[in-house]
Amino acid sequence: MCDYSLVCVGRLMIEYTTDTEEAAWKGYLYAGLLFVTAQVQSLILHQHWDVVFTMGMKVRSAIIGTVYNKVSSWWAWSMMVLNVHF
Repeated sequence: MCDYSLVCVGRLMIEYTTDTEEAAWKGYLYAGLLFVTAQVQSLILHQHWDVVFTMGMKVRSAIIGTVYNKVSSWWAWSMMVLNVHF
């Protein structure tokens, strides 16, 4: 959606520059709208990547913890079966 809005504002700016009869305030409005749209897109993408990376780190931690618990239980069981004492 944000990409499409940037394209729409860009198209309006191109139309503004080709028409010599347009008022100056429209150019400033389009430039401000382009800036605000880009800032909103940046904020949304930053929030998205923050959530994605946080979720990825949680999943990675859970997998590593699960593997560690499984390996340590196998190791303890094998030491008990082999009757090895440290």
